[in-house]
Amino acid sequence: MKTLATKLTPISLALALVLLGACSKQPDDMPPEKMPGEQAPAPETPTAATPTAEISSTSLKITTADPRVKNWDGVGELKDGKLTSNATSGYLMFGPKVPFDAGKYMVTIKGHVASIGDGNHIKFDATSQSGKQVHGLTRLESLSNIKDDIIANFEIDIQEPIQDLEIRAFVTSGVSISISAYEVTPIL
Repeated sequence: MKTLATKLTPISLALALVLLGACSKQPDDMPPEKMPGEQAPAPETPTAATPTAEISSTSLKITTADPRVKNWDGVGELKDGKLTSNATSGYLMFGPKVPFDAGKYMVTIKGHVASIGDGNHIKFDATSQSGKQVHGLTRLESLSNIKDDIIANFEIDIQEPIQDLEIRAFVTSGVSISISAYEVTPIL
């Protein structure tokens, strides 16, 4: 019985070797580990990671420093681990788009609101399907209901399991707010 190598013609053997070599090549869009003439990068020093999220299908605790929490370009920025508004209207916060079970939940938004100008507001909501399905919301037009570091609490009702739960904060230009974290916990 002939082996595979004896069945291959010299041309097909050369082609197979070229293809095998191409498979081990690094893709063109990936930076090389070491550029010619450079030293190899120093190994990373292990550091104690600060957890930014605890996520399950029935509970969510996340800080706004977590990379899954986003904001519209130009609507605030991440400063000292908090999403802080900058007098521009739009979504200061949205994400993390995680799977969640059906049920009733309490959403708690943490941070600090310095001011809400006349005619301005903050709207918090819980959505899925890229914002098309709203599961609950609250709107703040004054500082009267804000206590300590809890900016808002509101109930949501998720009728069936979802794949992309996100908590959003829409601010108008006359709002000064910093959001540090939020939680979604079951209502028992």
